[in-house]
Amino acid sequence: ELGNYVKEEEFLRAVALVRLVVQKWLEPPDYDRMHLSTLIHQTLSHLRQTGGMNLRDLFDALVVRGQFRNVAQADFVSLLRGLSDLQLVEQTPDGLLILVLEGEAITADRSFFAAFQNSEELSVLHADRHLGNLAADLVPPAGENLLLGGRRWEVIEVRDTEGILLVKPSTHSRVPYFKGDRGEIHDRVAQEMHSVLRDTDEPEWLDENAKTLLRCSRTFALRSRVVESGIVETQSAVQWFPWSGTKVMRTLELLARKEGVIPSVDQLSLTYPGWDEARLRQHWSTIAEFGDAPTALSDLMASKCFEKFDTFVQPNLLNAANARDRLDVAGARSLACNHFGRTSREESGSTGR
Repeated sequence: ELGNYVKEEEFLRAVALVRLVVQKWLEPPDYDRMHLSTLIHQTLSHLRQTGGMNLRDLFDALVVRGQFRNVAQADFVSLLRGLSDLQLVEQTPDGLLILVLEGEAITADRSFFAAFQNSEELSVLHADRHLGNLAADLVPPAGENLLLGGRRWEVIEVRDTEGILLVKPSTHSRVPYFKGDRGEIHDRVAQEMHSVLRDTDEPEWLDENAKTLLRCSRTFALRSRVVESGIVETQSAVQWFPWSGTKVMRTLELLARKEGVIPSVDQLSLTYPGWDEARLRQHWSTIAEFGDAPTALSDLMASKCFEKFDTFVQPNLLNAANARDRLDVAGARSLACNHFGRTSREESGSTGR
């Protein structure tokens, strides 16, 4: 069964990571992110420490001379206006930015000192009954199914700012939505996983059980075309293995949603219901020509709050940050161009013969 590869994904990733360590590869830092949640934390920290600062000095300390150099002055002002609207800060008549009661309470809380957390969690509710919590980065869009407490639930509404996910018992047979484990995968790691399946060597540091699992994985991948083309077609869907990292995969998912199809997504593949390989190739052409602003995609994200203070960011600014921090439109377009160009050449060659 094709889905069996999911059981082997963690094993393949572990092998790929060890191979990369042997190659002395380290994941490069992402210097292009805006880090608005951390910027809010530092803004509130500075105001608490100093008792108040004017806008110019605060911008100079955090952006000009600080670590948030990807944040434009206009975005910084917008961020502060959002904090003011939430009654966390205010500006005195002489231009001094200070904390107000709510801001004082937040910064006085012991948990405030931790700027980061694994993930925001949403409280899952059905008819005012609390069913449990779900990490924000695992939340499916409205209309999708999820599994919780051994039951299948349909998402009614996602309320990020309230930390609430409303659900009802599912009455349809749509496959539950899976986002995989937490944490993002770099493109290089996904590509190395592909190489693990494509190669024939058996590393000495694998025991016999692991070597057997590796052989089985490679045999299955070859028979299913996962290694060769990355495309597996069934009677009801087509599954694509782009061998790309989390940012590209997330972008590809949103590009499909923009075309009106809801793919099933895991860490390695996207499954497009009702499509065949020809329809997927048309989609590659659409992706290659995508020219809208990345925020047109981030606006489609089911859950937009990933970090501790994201709920304090104004929606339009959070969209811009997510587009920059969590998507890779250029990478998705390049991938689609390569696939579309390759299949076009293959079809031309076949016609020529």
